Amino acid sequence: VGLAVAGMWRCRSHPAFTVLLTWLIVRTVFLTQLQTVEPRYVIECFPLLLAFAAQAFVGPRPASPLSQPAT
Repeated sequence: VGLAVAGMWRCRSHPAFTVLLTWLIVRTVFLTQLQTVEPRYVIECFPLLLAFAAQAFVGPRPASPLSQPAT
């Protein structure tokens, strides 16, 4: 979970971050309202956590050749 938080911090400016974080929050709020949560409902969150954790290991992207001034 710590790596996922670090990855979320690194990719916070990416547009997809907002969508994925909203999905995680809505899903978590919904599951906290249930009396008993089955493991099959909880396990679908792990790929998202792994994707965010992977962002902690990704280096910065090189600048696009199109964004560099012509010389």
